Amino acid sequence: MHNLSLKNKYKTAAGVSLIEVLVALLLVSVAGFSILSMTSFANQDSNSLKFEMSADYLARGILSRAEVNASTTNKNTYTFDSDTLNPTEAPDCTSGCSNDEIAVLDIHEWAKEAKDLLPAVQYKSWWTANELHLAIAWHGPIKLEQEKGCPFAKAEQIACKVYTTTIAL
Repeated sequence: MHNLSLKNKYKTAAGVSLIEVLVALLLVSVAGFSILSMTSFANQDSNSLKFEMSADYLARGILSRAEVNASTTNKNTYTFDSDTLNPTEAPDCTSGCSNDEIAVLDIHEWAKEAKDLLPAVQYKSWWTANELHLAIAWHGPIKLEQEKGCPFAKAEQIACKVYTTTIAL
């Protein structure tokens, strides 16, 4: 009889089975992976926005410098691209500069900043009448479509924006 009461005691005992623990672990891991993937997408969006804002900042900087300094005599100085520009060959303007030298210095300082702000940056500027155009392209996460008129080859991980300003010469 003593043996019978022991069996009933085990039948009524409550506990967590191995299956329940595995199901709970599965649910927690699915939730954890979901949170990690959302964080990854948010980080990618943040980097894309950072690069786009950097390109806007860079374009405004060099185009506003050109608006102040460009003239009919140094107009061609503001035609530059990343393939031919050597950012280490900037003039020394400690004792004063001509308009041409100021333009070269502006472009070289801008090119160094562009290299620091955007990954694998490419850039190119050109004139049409009194309009200075600037295309900036970079590698990285992209949220925008490549703009028409971009002089760089289309690639999967290249973002490109084209900026224009009118300059009275």
